[in-house]
Amino acid sequence: MISRRCQNTRLQKGFSLVELMISMVLGLLVVAMMISLYTTSVVNNSKIISLGKLNLEMKSLIELMSRDIRRAGYWAGATSAAFSSDFSHNLYNNASSAIAVSPDSTCITFAYDMDANNSAITAQEFIGYKLYQGGVYIRSGFSPCGTQNNWTRLTNDAIYVEKLTFALTQVNAKGETGTVPSEGLNTMMSTVTINLKAAIDSQRDKYVELDKTVLVRNQGY
Repeated sequence: MISRRCQNTRLQKGFSLVELMISMVLGLLVVAMMISLYTTSVVNNSKIISLGKLNLEMKSLIELMSRDIRRAGYWAGATSAAFSSDFSHNLYNNASSAIAVSPDSTCITFAYDMDANNSAITAQEFIGYKLYQGGVYIRSGFSPCGTQNNWTRLTNDAIYVEKLTFALTQVNAKGETGTVPSEGLNTMMSTVTINLKAAIDSQRDKYVELDKTVLVRNQGY
């Protein structure tokens, strides 16, 4: 009877202290690996979502610039002037309002008729876009590219714009660059190619870069 009890006691021996410690260490390592994988997954998902939002915002921004640039030089009186071939009263294509790009290609300025009032160009009809200190700015008033008056930041501080350039090319109705043809229509048009490159300010290693070419039909006559 006593020997049987001793045998049962030997069979019921538990883990030693060393075995328990090894098991705990292995368990902690597994938990740490799972936490690390979960954290990495959350960070990667956050970056993907941020890049998706950035891409959407930059597409909206380049579309906004494209719509405005496409209207550059528009004049409500152009239809009536076409019958007399007298476009001298078009205020939106003179020296101060015609579409122009800065020497460093980071700023574009122009004007277009918003209110069909041809007596004078109002402040809101002077439009422009430029890159300044990592942000995109819009003009609402007559101000050169080199000043900050009447320029308002469009992009928020969380977005860093590394590059914004405008390439302006003038073409005539025959598709020739920079010259007015001697015969036929003498309408001058322009193409503006926009290049935009931006990143989340805290993740500058991942960029979104977009290009778009806009045809401006109201350049000059």
